[in-house]
Amino acid sequence: MEQLKTYAQIIGIPLETAVNFAELKRSIKKYKDKELIIIDTPGINPHNQRLIQDLKGYFAKLSDLQTHLVLSATTKEKDLIAITEAFKVMNIHRLLFTKIDESSTYGNMVNLLIRTNIPLSFLCSGQKVPDDIEAGSTEKLVNLLFKAPGHNSQQSAGSFHIPDSQAVDLDNSPAIRVYFVANQNSEVYHCSDCKWSKKIKSDNKGKLLFKLNMKQRDRVIEIQ
Repeated sequence: MEQLKTYAQIIGIPLETAVNFAELKRSIKKYKDKELIIIDTPGINPHNQRLIQDLKGYFAKLSDLQTHLVLSATTKEKDLIAITEAFKVMNIHRLLFTKIDESSTYGNMVNLLIRTNIPLSFLCSGQKVPDDIEAGSTEKLVNLLFKAPGHNSQQSAGSFHIPDSQAVDLDNSPAIRVYFVANQNSEVYHCSDCKWSKKIKSDNKGKLLFKLNMKQRDRVIEIQ
């Protein structure tokens, strides 16, 4: 609470605390003339469904609510999936990743976004507010992937689906290309030259092509 009070004073906005639904409702009514009200909730153990259901009850009757699930980029992919599954009763609208600066691998974030089909809202990479908070984008995610150890930082690109009929022609294209492969059964993505991709059976292998093409930068990634 002390940190939130300090941030509120620096930004110049009012701050209210609510320990039950009546106080939450009263605080929202007090600031109903504001354009945006941000509600910060305490951290909850994803294994405690009782607390999650209690939290859900707080917001069940609120309209125009957009819920962002805050996740750490350092969390293992398996745990990210479990956490998202546990909180799906909250009707999650966006995913927000923190501690970007504390991680050196980002495939777990990309895999979760693809698996859940939940849009990305923000990426946080430090404790400087608001300098270390930026809107999430396809461009930013791709840049993180290719700046990670073992990748060539000069290979950055937007993503798009390439039909088989065009694959041969693209091999002679001057555009920068980097392939990713995925097991179509698990939807887990790997670099084409890593040891895990070589273990995928050919019948189960999907292919992704990243190409330097600004016009295609924001298209959804698809498995070929």
